[in-house]
Amino acid sequence: MSLDFYQILIDLSITAKECAIAILPLVITFLIFQIFFIKMNKNSFFRIITGMLIAYTGIVILMFGLNFGYVPYAKAFGLKIAEIPYKWVIVPIAFMLGFIITTVEPSVSVLTNDIERESSGAINKKVILYTLAIGVGISLALAMLKILLNISLWYILIPGYAIAIILSFFSTEKFTSIAFDSGGVATGIMTTTFLLAIALGLAEGMPHANPVTDGFGLIAIVAMTPIILVLILGKLIDISQKHNKGGK
Repeated sequence: MSLDFYQILIDLSITAKECAIAILPLVITFLIFQIFFIKMNKNSFFRIITGMLIAYTGIVILMFGLNFGYVPYAKAFGLKIAEIPYKWVIVPIAFMLGFIITTVEPSVSVLTNDIERESSGAINKKVILYTLAIGVGISLALAMLKILLNISLWYILIPGYAIAIILSFFSTEKFTSIAFDSGGVATGIMTTTFLLAIALGLAEGMPHANPVTDGFGLIAIVAMTPIILVLILGKLIDISQKHNKGGK
Protein backbone atom coordinates (compact mmCIF):
# COMPACT_ATOMS: atom_id res chain seq x y z
CA MET A 1 0.00 0.00 0.00
CA SER A 2 1.56 3.30 -1.10
CA LEU A 3 1.39 6.41 1.02
CA ASP A 4 -0.14 9.59 -0.37
CA PHE A 5 2.22 12.17 1.12
CA TYR A 6 0.10 15.07 -0.12
CA GLN A 7 -2.90 13.66 1.75
CA ILE A 8 -0.70 13.11 4.81
CA LEU A 9 0.27 16.80 4.76
CA ILE A 10 -3.39 17.82 4.43
CA ASP A 11 -4.36 15.59 7.36
CA LEU A 12 -1.43 16.91 9.41
CA SER A 13 -2.47 20.52 8.75
CA ILE A 14 -6.06 19.72 9.78
CA THR A 15 -4.80 18.10 13.00
CA ALA A 16 -2.54 21.10 13.69
CA LYS A 17 -5.48 23.48 13.24
CA GLU A 18 -7.76 21.43 15.52
CA CYS A 19 -5.08 21.27 18.23
CA ALA A 20 -4.44 25.02 17.93
CA ILE A 21 -8.15 25.73 18.44
CA ALA A 22 -8.16 23.43 21.48
CA ILE A 23 -5.10 24.99 23.15
CA LEU A 24 -5.81 28.64 22.21
CA PRO A 25 -8.18 29.40 25.15
CA LEU A 26 -5.47 28.24 27.59
CA VAL A 27 -2.86 30.48 25.94
CA ILE A 28 -5.21 33.51 25.93
CA THR A 29 -6.10 32.95 29.60
CA PHE A 30 -2.42 32.74 30.52
CA LEU A 31 -1.60 35.95 28.59
CA ILE A 32 -4.45 37.85 30.30
CA PHE A 33 -3.26 36.74 33.74
CA GLN A 34 0.34 37.56 32.81
CA ILE A 35 -0.54 41.10 31.71
CA PHE A 36 -2.88 42.02 34.58
CA PHE A 37 -2.04 39.79 37.56
CA ILE A 38 1.05 37.54 37.46
CA LYS A 39 3.53 39.87 35.70
CA MET A 40 6.42 37.38 35.81
CA ASN A 41 9.88 38.30 34.51
CA LYS A 42 10.86 37.82 30.86
CA ASN A 43 12.88 34.63 31.42
CA SER A 44 10.01 32.87 33.19
CA PHE A 45 7.50 34.15 30.63
CA PHE A 46 9.49 32.94 27.61
CA ARG A 47 10.18 29.63 29.34
CA ILE A 48 6.43 29.02 29.71
CA ILE A 49 5.74 30.10 26.11
CA THR A 50 8.48 27.72 24.91
CA GLY A 51 6.93 24.95 26.99
CA MET A 52 3.54 25.63 25.45
CA LEU A 53 5.00 25.44 21.93
CA ILE A 54 6.72 22.14 22.74
CA ALA A 55 3.51 20.79 24.28
CA TYR A 56 1.51 21.92 21.23
CA THR A 57 3.97 20.21 18.87
CA GLY A 58 3.79 17.03 20.93
CA ILE A 59 -0.02 17.06 20.95
CA VAL A 60 -0.15 17.54 17.17
CA ILE A 61 2.26 14.63 16.59
CA LEU A 62 0.39 12.42 19.06
CA MET A 63 -3.07 13.16 17.63
CA PHE A 64 -1.88 12.75 14.05
CA GLY A 65 -0.21 9.44 14.91
CA LEU A 66 -3.35 8.20 16.63
CA ASN A 67 -5.61 9.10 13.71
CA PHE A 68 -3.15 7.97 11.02
CA GLY A 69 -2.24 4.51 12.27
CA TYR A 70 -3.27 3.74 15.83
CA VAL A 71 -7.06 3.99 15.50
CA PRO A 72 -7.35 2.28 12.06
CA TYR A 73 -5.20 -0.60 13.37
CA ALA A 74 -7.35 -0.92 16.50
CA LYS A 75 -10.55 -0.98 14.45
CA ALA A 76 -9.09 -3.58 12.06
CA PHE A 77 -8.06 -5.62 15.10
CA GLY A 78 -11.63 -5.46 16.42
CA LEU A 79 -12.96 -6.67 13.07
CA LYS A 80 -10.48 -9.55 13.06
CA ILE A 81 -11.25 -10.80 16.56
CA ALA A 82 -14.95 -10.75 15.62
CA GLU A 83 -14.09 -13.52 13.14
CA ILE A 84 -12.77 -15.84 15.88
CA PRO A 85 -15.03 -18.95 15.90
CA TYR A 86 -14.85 -19.38 19.69
CA LYS A 87 -16.34 -16.06 20.77
CA TRP A 88 -15.60 -16.54 24.49
CA VAL A 89 -11.87 -16.14 23.70
CA ILE A 90 -12.57 -12.46 22.97
CA VAL A 91 -13.25 -11.77 26.68
CA PRO A 92 -9.79 -12.73 28.07
CA ILE A 93 -8.14 -11.08 25.04
CA ALA A 94 -10.05 -7.89 25.88
CA PHE A 95 -8.94 -8.08 29.52
CA MET A 96 -5.28 -8.42 28.50
CA LEU A 97 -5.52 -5.49 26.08
CA GLY A 98 -7.17 -3.27 28.68
CA PHE A 99 -4.53 -4.18 31.27
CA ILE A 100 -1.55 -3.62 28.96
CA ILE A 101 -2.79 -0.33 27.49
CA THR A 102 -3.46 1.15 30.94
CA THR A 103 0.09 0.45 32.10
CA VAL A 104 1.41 2.72 29.32
CA GLU A 105 -1.31 5.39 29.59
CA PRO A 106 0.47 8.75 30.21
CA SER A 107 -2.32 10.26 32.33
CA VAL A 108 -2.38 7.18 34.59
CA SER A 109 1.39 7.45 35.05
CA VAL A 110 1.05 11.12 36.05
CA LEU A 111 -1.71 10.31 38.57
CA THR A 112 0.12 7.39 40.20
CA ASN A 113 3.32 9.46 40.53
CA ASP A 114 1.35 12.32 42.11
CA ILE A 115 -0.38 9.96 44.55
CA GLU A 116 2.93 8.40 45.67
CA ARG A 117 4.60 11.80 46.02
CA GLU A 118 1.76 13.48 47.93
CA SER A 119 1.36 10.48 50.26
CA SER A 120 5.14 10.51 50.94
CA GLY A 121 5.39 6.95 49.62
CA ALA A 122 2.63 5.56 51.87
CA ILE A 123 0.62 4.63 48.75
CA ASN A 124 2.82 2.78 46.27
CA LYS A 125 2.33 3.97 42.69
CA LYS A 126 2.67 0.43 41.30
CA VAL A 127 -0.18 -0.79 43.49
CA ILE A 128 -2.45 1.97 42.15
CA LEU A 129 -1.20 1.41 38.58
CA TYR A 130 -1.95 -2.32 38.57
CA THR A 131 -5.28 -1.76 40.33
CA LEU A 132 -6.31 0.65 37.57
CA ALA A 133 -4.96 -1.71 34.89
CA ILE A 134 -7.01 -4.60 36.28
CA GLY A 135 -10.04 -2.29 36.45
CA VAL A 136 -9.73 -1.24 32.81
CA GLY A 137 -9.13 -4.87 31.82
CA ILE A 138 -12.36 -5.87 33.55
CA SER A 139 -14.11 -2.91 31.89
CA LEU A 140 -13.10 -3.98 28.40
CA ALA A 141 -14.03 -7.61 29.16
CA LEU A 142 -17.47 -6.41 30.31
CA ALA A 143 -17.81 -4.28 27.17
CA MET A 144 -17.04 -7.31 24.99
CA LEU A 145 -19.60 -9.39 26.93
CA LYS A 146 -22.10 -6.58 26.40
CA ILE A 147 -21.58 -6.82 22.63
CA LEU A 148 -21.45 -10.63 22.50
CA LEU A 149 -24.55 -11.18 24.66
CA ASN A 150 -26.39 -8.05 23.49
CA ILE A 151 -26.72 -6.73 27.06
CA SER A 152 -28.15 -3.25 27.65
CA LEU A 153 -25.56 -0.72 28.85
CA TRP A 154 -27.82 0.22 31.78
CA TYR A 155 -27.61 -3.31 33.22
CA ILE A 156 -23.88 -2.70 33.70
CA LEU A 157 -23.73 1.01 34.58
CA ILE A 158 -26.55 1.30 37.13
CA PRO A 159 -25.43 -1.60 39.39
CA GLY A 160 -21.76 -0.65 38.89
CA TYR A 161 -22.09 2.98 39.92
CA ALA A 162 -24.47 1.99 42.73
CA ILE A 163 -21.73 -0.30 44.09
CA ALA A 164 -19.18 2.52 43.75
CA ILE A 165 -21.39 4.96 45.69
CA ILE A 166 -22.08 2.40 48.44
CA LEU A 167 -18.37 1.54 48.75
CA SER A 168 -17.51 5.24 49.06
CA PHE A 169 -19.36 5.35 52.40
CA PHE A 170 -17.09 2.62 53.77
CA SER A 171 -13.81 3.89 52.36
CA THR A 172 -11.61 6.68 53.71
CA GLU A 173 -12.06 10.19 52.32
CA LYS A 174 -8.55 10.04 50.86
CA PHE A 175 -9.22 6.90 48.83
CA THR A 176 -12.69 8.06 47.81
CA SER A 177 -11.12 11.14 46.21
CA ILE A 178 -8.38 9.06 44.57
CA ALA A 179 -10.91 6.50 43.30
CA PHE A 180 -13.18 8.97 41.52
CA ASP A 181 -10.21 10.82 40.03
CA SER A 182 -8.83 7.46 38.88
CA GLY A 183 -12.04 6.76 36.99
CA GLY A 184 -11.57 9.92 34.96
CA VAL A 185 -7.85 9.43 34.41
CA ALA A 186 -8.32 5.80 33.29
CA THR A 187 -10.21 7.15 30.26
CA GLY A 188 -7.04 8.78 28.93
CA ILE A 189 -6.23 9.42 25.30
CA MET A 190 -4.40 6.11 24.65
CA THR A 191 -7.09 4.05 26.37
CA THR A 192 -10.01 5.91 24.83
CA THR A 193 -8.81 5.91 21.23
CA PHE A 194 -7.55 2.32 21.12
CA LEU A 195 -10.25 0.56 23.13
CA LEU A 196 -13.13 2.49 21.59
CA ALA A 197 -11.84 1.68 18.09
CA ILE A 198 -11.58 -2.02 19.01
CA ALA A 199 -15.15 -2.00 20.36
CA LEU A 200 -16.44 -0.31 17.20
CA GLY A 201 -14.57 -2.81 15.02
CA LEU A 202 -15.94 -5.75 17.01
CA ALA A 203 -19.48 -4.35 16.85
CA GLU A 204 -19.18 -3.96 13.07
CA GLY A 205 -17.95 -7.53 12.74
CA MET A 206 -20.73 -9.12 14.82
CA PRO A 207 -23.92 -9.96 12.84
CA HIS A 208 -26.34 -9.06 15.65
CA ALA A 209 -24.49 -5.95 16.88
CA ASN A 210 -25.04 -2.29 16.02
CA PRO A 211 -21.83 -0.18 16.00
CA VAL A 212 -23.70 2.90 17.26
CA THR A 213 -25.51 1.29 20.21
CA ASP A 214 -23.01 -1.48 21.00
CA GLY A 215 -19.70 0.12 20.02
CA PHE A 216 -20.17 3.18 22.22
CA GLY A 217 -20.68 3.20 25.99
CA LEU A 218 -17.28 1.63 26.61
CA ILE A 219 -15.80 4.80 28.12
CA ALA A 220 -18.53 4.93 30.78
CA ILE A 221 -17.69 1.34 31.77
CA VAL A 222 -13.94 2.09 31.76
CA ALA A 223 -14.52 5.05 34.09
CA MET A 224 -16.64 2.94 36.46
CA THR A 225 -14.63 -0.21 37.22
CA PRO A 226 -11.37 1.44 38.41
CA ILE A 227 -13.42 3.48 40.91
CA ILE A 228 -14.78 0.28 42.47
CA LEU A 229 -11.38 -1.44 42.62
CA VAL A 230 -9.56 1.58 44.10
CA LEU A 231 -12.28 1.92 46.77
CA ILE A 232 -11.85 -1.77 47.62
CA LEU A 233 -8.06 -1.30 47.68
CA GLY A 234 -8.45 1.68 50.02
CA LYS A 235 -10.59 -0.35 52.42
CA LEU A 236 -8.08 -3.24 52.39
CA ILE A 237 -5.19 -0.84 53.11
CA ASP A 238 -7.22 0.77 55.92
CA ILE A 239 -7.95 -2.65 57.48
CA SER A 240 -4.28 -3.65 57.13
CA GLN A 241 -3.08 -0.44 58.81
CA LYS A 242 -5.52 -0.87 61.70
CA HIS A 243 -4.43 -4.50 62.11
CA ASN A 244 -0.75 -3.47 62.21
CA LYS A 245 -1.47 -0.79 64.81
CA GLY A 246 -3.47 -3.29 66.86
CA GLY A 247 -0.60 -5.79 66.69
CA LYS A 248 1.77 -3.22 68.12
